[in-house]
Amino acid sequence: YLDWDAKVDPEAENTPDQLNPLFGTKVWDKLDKKRGLPNLRRHMGSYVISNFLHGEQGALLATSQIVNAAPTPDAKFYAAAQVFDEARHVEVYDRYLREKYELIYPISPYLKTLLDTILTDSRWDFKYLGMQIMVEGVALGAFGFVHQTSTEPLIKQITHMIMQDESRHVAFGVLSLKDVYIEMAPNELRDREDFIIESS
Repeated sequence: YLDWDAKVDPEAENTPDQLNPLFGTKVWDKLDKKRGLPNLRRHMGSYVISNFLHGEQGALLATSQIVNAAPTPDAKFYAAAQVFDEARHVEVYDRYLREKYELIYPISPYLKTLLDTILTDSRWDFKYLGMQIMVEGVALGAFGFVHQTSTEPLIKQITHMIMQDESRHVAFGVLSLKDVYIEMAPNELRDREDFIIESS
């Protein structure tokens, strides 16, 4: 469905410069607008999309664990379908970065810490909470922001398509956990609440 032949200029103002955290600062004022600004746009864009890629890689790993850990056959079937979705997301962000930006950043240390916590915890509901609610929920908001603010057609189309999948994933997590947390012991529920606060 995607037009991979579309030209993408990673140094163009694909999102408004006003959204750059440096905008309006002394650093921004000193920036060479002919060379430095286009280079900054390329690096900022690559950094954001690279972390989308790494988040999707984490989602792929976590969802494959959910296939094994989910308590019901229906949940396992849904998680298996989500693994396929996450693999597509990894593929599309990887290709976009390699072909259009020619630059991929390593994972943010904060995202890595969160993903490591989710991936190493053995509790099935913790994986749902961490991945389906926290990571997928934040990603859904971030993808929506990129879709609304970007003027670059290919990334708008990519984020629009991925948002459709992610909204299903978040809904699946909410539905899966709703009844479990109503009946959970207060000390166990507090452990989940602490994780949410720390992760946020």
